[in-house]
This record gives sequence, C-alpha cells and structure tokens, in this order.
Amino acid sequence: GLLEVCEGVSSTDGFDGIDEIRDATSIALSVTDGDLPNPNGTGATPLTEDSDFRAAVTPPIIDLNDNGTTPNRDSSVGYTEGTPAINVAQAFASASDLDDDIQTVTIVSTDFADGDDEVVSIGGETFPMGTDKTVTVTGSNGTAISVAFVGGTFTITNATPPGDLIPGAELSVLLRGITYVNGSLNPTVESGSPAATITRMLTFTATDTANQVGDPAVADITVTAVPNPPAVIPDPNGTNSPGGKFTNTFTENGAPAAIVDVDAIVQDVDSSVIEEAVIVLENPFPGDVMQVNVPTSIAGIGSTVITLPDGRIQVTLFSSTSSLADMAEALKGVTFSTPSENPDPTPRELTITLTDDTGVAGTGVGVCINVVPINDRPVIDLDIDNSTDNGDDYFGIYDENTPGGVGIIDAGDNYIIDLDDTDMQSTVVQLLNPETGDQFIVDPTYTPPLGLSVVPNTAGDQVTISGIATIAQYQDALEAIRFENTTESPVSGVRQIDVTVNDGDDNSNTATASILVREINDTPIAQDPSNPGTPADAMPPQGGEDAASLVPFDVTSYFSDPAD
Repeated sequence: GLLEVCEGVSSTDGFDGIDEIRDATSIALSVTDGDLPNPNGTGATPLTEDSDFRAAVTPPIIDLNDNGTTPNRDSSVGYTEGTPAINVAQAFASASDLDDDIQTVTIVSTDFADGDDEVVSIGGETFPMGTDKTVTVTGSNGTAISVAFVGGTFTITNATPPGDLIPGAELSVLLRGITYVNGSLNPTVESGSPAATITRMLTFTATDTANQVGDPAVADITVTAVPNPPAVIPDPNGTNSPGGKFTNTFTENGAPAAIVDVDAIVQDVDSSVIEEAVIVLENPFPGDVMQVNVPTSIAGIGSTVITLPDGRIQVTLFSSTSSLADMAEALKGVTFSTPSENPDPTPRELTITLTDDTGVAGTGVGVCINVVPINDRPVIDLDIDNSTDNGDDYFGIYDENTPGGVGIIDAGDNYIIDLDDTDMQSTVVQLLNPETGDQFIVDPTYTPPLGLSVVPNTAGDQVTISGIATIAQYQDALEAIRFENTTESPVSGVRQIDVTVNDGDDNSNTATASILVREINDTPIAQDPSNPGTPADAMPPQGGEDAASLVPFDVTSYFSDPAD
C-alpha cells in the first residue's frame, strides 16, 4: 500500500502536460509512521528518487472551423456560379501540434470536374485545378513556404531549409486564406446515371517530425450553377462592327440589308435550344419594312412581323426545337429595307433578344442599319397628254410674224417631278439649230418670283433659269419663254430646242421641243419710187388716146414685197 502511495506522488517542478518535453527531475519523499509528526522529514530518513519522464506523443490537428463548440473539424461552404472566390475554411481555422513541430500538410482534391476553370488560391497564389504547379509563398511571419500541386494533391512544406518545421501560427493564417472559385459558365454539378450531385472536397492532413499523421479535416464545396442567358454575336470577327456594334447599310432602291453578318452565331453555354428571337426596330420611319426569309433547309422556325402600339416594328422567330446554329441561320434571313424614294437618312437602331428553352432571356444586342438616300433626278415632260408629240417632247408651230412668238412647252399640260426634292435650282433651254432671226424672248407680262432669274443670252439661242424656287415656279418660268424669228423671210423648217432642269444634284432627262417655222408670203405694197418704202397712191400719168400711144415703164419700182 505504501508503494502505491509513493507511485502516486507527483512532481512539483512546474512540468505540465502541455510542455510534453521529455525531462529528468528529482522527487523527495518523506514517510511518517502515524505517531510522530514528521514535518519536513524530521525524524525520518528522506528518500530521493530520480525519475525519467517521457513526453506523450500526439499527432497534429487541423481544424477548419475551430468554433470551440463542436468536435467536428470539417468545413462546408457553397459557391454560386459567377460570384467571387470564397474561403474554404472558417475564420478561426487552425493548425496545431503540442510540440509545434508540423512538418507537412497535404490537401487532396476530389471531384473537381471543371479543370482549369476551377481555381484554388493558397498564400495569394492561384492554382488552376487542371495544371500542376509549384511555387513558394511567404507566411504571415515571413517563413518561406513551398506549395506544390501535383496530380490533384497539394503538399505544403517549409521551403528554407526544405523539411524544416512550419510554425502552427503561420499555417493557421495560411489555411484561413485558402479560397475557391469556378470560372466556368456551365460548371459541372452532377455526374453519373442517374445524375447525382457532385460535392468538391479538399481533404487536409498534417504530419509532424515524429511522422505522426493527424486526423483528416474535410472542406466540402457545393457548387450551384446559374442558368446562363443565350446571346447572339452578330459579327464574330468584328469586320463590320465599328465601335463594337454590327453595322450594315441599306442604299435607296438597293437590296434589303441583313440585320446580322454572314458569320453571325448564337451562343448558350448551358442550353442547346433557342425558343424565341425577338428583333425590334426601335426608330422606324414611314415606309420602313422588316422582312423574314428563313432558309428552306431549316425546319420548325415560324415568324411574325407586327407593329407595336408605340410604332416600333417587331419581328419574332419562334421554335420549340431550334438549335443554336439553326436560329443563327434564321436571323441571317431577317432584313431591313425602305421603298421610299426619299428615305430619312437617320441610322435605324435594332435590338435582338434571345430566349432559350429554360425560359432565360438574354440581354438585348444592338445592331445598326445606316440608310443612304440616292438623289432621284428630276423628270420633265413638256406635253403630259402627248397631244402634240410622244414621250416627254412637245411640238409647236411658228408662223412668220406671229405676235409675241410661240411657247416651247404645252401650257398647262407639262410637269416637273422630283421624288425627293420640292425645289429646283436651274434650267437650261437651248436652241440646237438656230437660223438667222431666231431668238428666245420672255413674255413681257411675266414677273419672276424673288430669287429666280430668267435670262436669255446675247445670241438669243439660250435661256437660263437660275435660283432656288418651287417646281411650280419653274414651270411658270418655262411657260413664259417664247420662240420667234425677227425676219420677214425666215428659214422654214423645224427648230430643235432641248430643255433640262437641275435639282442641285442631278440634271433631269432632256425633253425636246420641236418648233416648225413657216414662212408666210407677204402682199406687195405700193411705194413711191423716189422714196422706197413709202406707200404711193398713184402710178405715173400717161398721155395719148390709144394703147399705141402709151409709153412703157417698169412698175416694179412702184411696189415693195418684204419676201421677194
């Protein structure tokens, strides 16, 4: 019994279990017989025992939550697609060992199915999970720590010198800073058949200098995928996308303009069916037209074209089975045009929005159609009803000495038409085959409006009308132009007169007025031979009683004839 008591004596040298240091110490024992008091060993022979203490060896511990309330050392976290990186351990995670002699930490990754899209960061260094990598990071207290990722396993050791201890305090900080992110737009969340949810795992173990391996601690990472919207890329190579927006051009009277380029594609990382494509012409002008021509090789895509209450034009392509490629081809068949002969040049803005078979709609993609008007040249017709000549020409007759001459167009039955201009800027009237005495005059009763001039040239074979004025004012000016011949014996025949108008950009067609000039025989007029040109009332007196006694004389000097 006394031996058992002695065996129960403990040292008082200050040793405690946390030190766990192998130590040699002396223990003084004193024994009394129960009758004699023996304080301090008085009256007895003290015994001294040298004891050799051996430290208890315990493995290192990694605790990923260290919340102080549960023995569970694991951590469970969730990551949602598209969000920033998350910490895999909790804020008070720790690595500890009673001897503080942790030499190695290993982290084994399991079920990381997305390759380099999944990234674990340790000590500020990123490790794509599909690529081996070894780097040295700096611990919180300056220790150089080697992190090697090979074949899905991380090995963390002291880098200088290799194999030396890693202080637990620095390991704890390192663990707390480990993060995970998944950059895939379609992260793997299930596998197998039937499909089962995948949980990524990082299994942590620590080994100390005595080759004691601690119990594993596991970080479970649950990844949640987010449905991704579909998108159209109107011009993947960017050749027709100045400023990043696909831009096409419609030219007046030209072919309809496609709303996407020939290399357009549709993308959806987690769906293979596009149920709807909506194209909206945001700023239509009168006459604008949206058309759909889906290739016959593509089945199952329908379309509608409607005008919305606010005036915008909407095209809808719809299908329950359309693949991404088929919808891209269908979009290539959607075109813009305008039949207007005077289209507004404002660029047309369109928005394309896709919806996939999960009901997720993408962000609208803008495209632009530039509209290029082409000037329509004016058209002139000198005789609308062709009562005098065919086509756009005119035929008139000028008889010698016609007072005030004759018009060069059919008055009240002529027109100037310009589909994209209401004003004209000039007109030229040109006599092509003038004869002596031919000339143009302007009706003296005509007064041109302010800003318009009607001026014959000095030779009289051309009239120029100039100035910005309405079409009607130009027609009035043309009707005021007259043709005449000032001689008493004009050359008979047809005079050709060309007429063109100009809208400031282009000349019109050339219309021709054909004026037939006819000479009219003049009646002889008696005149005084001594004063030619002065009318005479009598012939010279004659004497005698019969014809034989008359004196012959030339009467021609007593008459004048302007044409003979």
